[in-house]
Amino acid sequence: MLSRTVRNVNDAYFDMLWWIRAEGRREDSRNGPLRVMPGPVLTIYQRPWERVLFDKDRDANPFFHLAECVWLLAGSESLHWIKYFNSKMSSFSDDGHTLNGAYGYRWRMAFGCDQLLTVINMLQREPSTRRAVLAMWDAGDLDSKSKDIPCNTHVYFRVREGYLTTTVCCRSNDMIWGAYGANAVHFSFLHEFIAAGVGMPMGSMYQFSNDFHIYDIHWPLVERHIHYNPERNAYDNIKWVPLSIDNPEAFLDQCAEITIRGVGYEPKNYFLNNVFMPMYRCWDSRKLNGSDECKKYLEAMPECDWKLACNEWLTRRIPHGRK
Repeated sequence: MLSRTVRNVNDAYFDMLWWIRAEGRREDSRNGPLRVMPGPVLTIYQRPWERVLFDKDRDANPFFHLAECVWLLAGSESLHWIKYFNSKMSSFSDDGHTLNGAYGYRWRMAFGCDQLLTVINMLQREPSTRRAVLAMWDAGDLDSKSKDIPCNTHVYFRVREGYLTTTVCCRSNDMIWGAYGANAVHFSFLHEFIAAGVGMPMGSMYQFSNDFHIYDIHWPLVERHIHYNPERNAYDNIKWVPLSIDNPEAFLDQCAEITIRGVGYEPKNYFLNNVFMPMYRCWDSRKLNGSDECKKYLEAMPECDWKLACNEWLTRRIPHGRK
């Protein structure tokens, strides 16, 4: 097993582009040819809160990534709200309206209890517990014909030396869109939510990828990034806005309200109101008007990683008419 200890997702991304170029083996899959690492890969993030990937060629959509975090914590399986940020989500749906493997729904609804609040209560009551296991995989997923089967199966929460650590287990990880794309964002956000709910600082996040691969269609990214890229140290010069949560249940309720009430809603939580909602209003303005005037909504945000990522993502598009 290849184990890499990195500062953040930017370090991980550039390190593993190099390693998969050197060690990746060609295979065919139901989604096309790919290169896969010969064994599992363990990525250890020392600063999982530094979750925004700034590579201009990868061109990760920060609006969608943070919106997905809100949608997951809302506990929804419906695509009605989230597909406004990414219409391709519908291609994974069996019925055009819901996702069979929606993580948030499985976290909070599918197994008969709200696993997020249960995990927080367990860790508050007994910080040394080894039983705080969040499940996304169900036995019914075996041999299922659904288009959407969870790739990530479990998250283990463990307090070590006064810090909350997480271990994310993934059966199949596409490096570009999964491991160092959406997964690095929403599982570190989940990690931060649980830590804030327990009242404990975040420790390391361990991302275990049993099958770590990259599809051939993304191979040009590998060839462009075989050398050191200064973007990997973007966090030397920018800040992040930590979650401040007095009431975990109220925070989850506000996430749900955002998906119901839309851009006019004003959450009481600082992060949701001052970071996510300006991004949401910016996205909404761009979708409706298609102009760079949407950037005015970002001005209300504190200077932080999300603000920088949004401005850079928009700048890459507006002059060239990219969608």
